[in-house]
Amino acid sequence: KCSVKTRNMQRQLFNILIVQMAVPMLFVYTPCAGIISIPMAHTGLNVFPNLVSFLLTMFPLLDAIIVIVGVRSY
Repeated sequence: KCSVKTRNMQRQLFNILIVQMAVPMLFVYTPCAGIISIPMAHTGLNVFPNLVSFLLTMFPLLDAIIVIVGVRSY
């Protein structure tokens, strides 16, 4: 049987795993899909490519911050 401390740690890690699966969707896949599909809609958005490169640059930082902030006890 697992102790309460182990069960809480597993719950924390599971929640962090869910967040780590959602962050790439928001910061990598969605902007890249937008940069591919927006030119097909013939809209003149010039700031969007800069936003995509910023989000792709920030993703590794955010991924590390999620683990540092999310795991309360090592």
